[in-house]
Amino acid sequence: MSADQTSSESSKPNNNDQKWPNEEDVEKLKNSVKQSLNKDGNTSQYSDYVDSTFNYMDDIHKKMESSDDPKGTADGIAKDLASKFEQWKNNRKEEEESKEGAEETNK
Repeated sequence: MSADQTSSESSKPNNNDQKWPNEEDVEKLKNSVKQSLNKDGNTSQYSDYVDSTFNYMDDIHKKMESSDDPKGTADGIAKDLASKFEQWKNNRKEEEESKEGAEETNK
């Protein structure tokens, strides 16, 4: 192996060296995001979204950490995210069409 190969290989990140934040740091970040999105404290919906998102990220991390096939697991996660996005997009489109239909009816 040449010196160039050794140098480039040692500069590659080792996924095992990457650390997941501790629970206290995650909780601080989660609370900070909640406060930023809901400054007046009147909308619990934002807190629910943030909790759901953080739980989803934690589940993804656990899946990747325990996977025997990280690429397959990552592909499955990507497909799940794409599906969730498509579902969200379709729901938004239906809501907009419904709202437009109601506005036309009220004219």
